[in-house]
Amino acid sequence: MRIWEDWKSYRAFQKLPPRDRSIVFYSETHQDWHHLQPLIDFLIERLSRTVCHVTSEQTVPMPPASRPGLHAFRIRSGALRTWFFQMLKADVMVLTMMDLQNYQLKRSVHPVRYVYVFHS
Repeated sequence: MRIWEDWKSYRAFQKLPPRDRSIVFYSETHQDWHHLQPLIDFLIERLSRTVCHVTSEQTVPMPPASRPGLHAFRIRSGALRTWFFQMLKADVMVLTMMDLQNYQLKRSVHPVRYVYVFHS
């Protein structure tokens, strides 16, 4: 059941037009949200940009789908998340992970700019 939900989320992300998934935020856990939310709010409210927020958190509820300018997705850890990272087509991915490329999560084969958000 869990893999099916993640697959539906992945497919919904892929179906977005490229302009709606040009800026992608990734939070591994709910603790990352505290650092990413101000950036997301600024882009949506002040700059009228549309952003995607992808999380691997299993227990925290997703942000409301009705919020304009924000597309939220849950892709938990596993092979699908690894595939998501490797095949990501976006202009920018913002994340708090410093070890990208060291373990199972690799950079995309497509030209994506990665932005690290300091979070300690």
